[in-house]
Amino acid sequence: MKMKRSLLWAATAIVACVVAVSSCKPEPITVTGVTLDQSTLTLVEGNSVTLKATVKPNDAENKAVTWKSSKTDVATVDPSGKVTAVKEGSASITVTTVDGGKTATCAVTVNAKVTPPPTPEISVTTQPAAPESLTEGSIPSGTRLAVVASVTEGAALKYQWYIYDKANSKVSAAIDGATGANFTLSVSLKAGEYWFVCEISATGAETKFTNPVKVTVSVKPVVPPPALMIDPAMNFAIPAMTVGKQITNVDVSKAVSGGTPPYTYSATALPVGLIITPAGIISGTPTAAVAAGTAAITVKDSSLPLQSKTITIRYGAVTSGSTTPPPTPFKAVTDITDVPNAALAGIDLELTATVVPAAATNKRIEWSIKADAGTNATIKGNILRATSGGTVVVTATIKKGRTLTIPFTKDFTITVTVPANNVNFGGENEEEWP
Repeated sequence: MKMKRSLLWAATAIVACVVAVSSCKPEPITVTGVTLDQSTLTLVEGNSVTLKATVKPNDAENKAVTWKSSKTDVATVDPSGKVTAVKEGSASITVTTVDGGKTATCAVTVNAKVTPPPTPEISVTTQPAAPESLTEGSIPSGTRLAVVASVTEGAALKYQWYIYDKANSKVSAAIDGATGANFTLSVSLKAGEYWFVCEISATGAETKFTNPVKVTVSVKPVVPPPALMIDPAMNFAIPAMTVGKQITNVDVSKAVSGGTPPYTYSATALPVGLIITPAGIISGTPTAAVAAGTAAITVKDSSLPLQSKTITIRYGAVTSGSTTPPPTPFKAVTDITDVPNAALAGIDLELTATVVPAAATNKRIEWSIKADAGTNATIKGNILRATSGGTVVVTATIKKGRTLTIPFTKDFTITVTVPANNVNFGGENEEEWP
């Protein structure tokens, strides 16, 4: 019985406490407002941004919100506040609190998505290939390296060929003027290995390089020159000769062939007065008696090393012939001096001169007027007459003076003065020359 009372008392106390606590619970805190982290937003079609809503006060009991777009065809918003741009235009995104219906708005501007133009792409369809069998000194004109490439989007291709540094695997130096798909090799390339590479570019495209290509130029083979030859069937002989009488020319070049022209000729033991010309012709006039004998003609070509051959020439005796003394050797005129340089108008001037050297073969002087400069000068024989003052240029000529075919000439200036009585020696009163 006592146990039952205790239990009843305890149950009564518990109920009393529960009732007391329930009567003391506080009122819930309501929402007073909401804000967004962005009031304006600009997006490109297809892009998304999540807006953040802040419900006030911070300790509000119910912070649930809802989202809405004013133009879902422009921009949409999901329950988490993620805004997605749909198409170009403007829309408003509104967040609303469940408790109290408080709102905040973000103005969204959607710009059209700009699609960038496609990027050109270069393709190398044919790599340059090295030409075969190039030899120094005989590289064919027009030998070239060629690349075939294409590019998308209608871009223009540009080419630049370079020397390639194979040892360091890098481009070395641009080749001047090598700006086409085809690169012509120089015909003067020396023996050795050459590496080339072509850079291909286009506006907006990634630059590409061809595979390095090796060009090998072989050493020019040494080709020996043809042998210098003397025709053994040709026998040369100079018949008996006479001192002072020119011989008939003997052309030894007719026996020479092969080797590398031009040829040079030299002679040993020819009779005095005979020579061999650069063309290989023996000519001249013997000047001394000599017994019959032989002479050696040496022929050399222009090859490296030089080739030489010897031709033996037989000649007859050179006799003195008649007792007529040999002709006096020709001596050329080297100068004319001592010509008078002054004359009086109306008075004859004898033109005298000294021929140098005194032993010149021909010394006869013929005088002529080269320019009278208004002096009315005339010459008869070696007499000069001028009728007016001034200067006269006279020419002295010695035929066969320089050589037996070339004359010697020299000009002299003579000043003509008028005597003090100023006599006129011209016109009607001029005395005729005999």
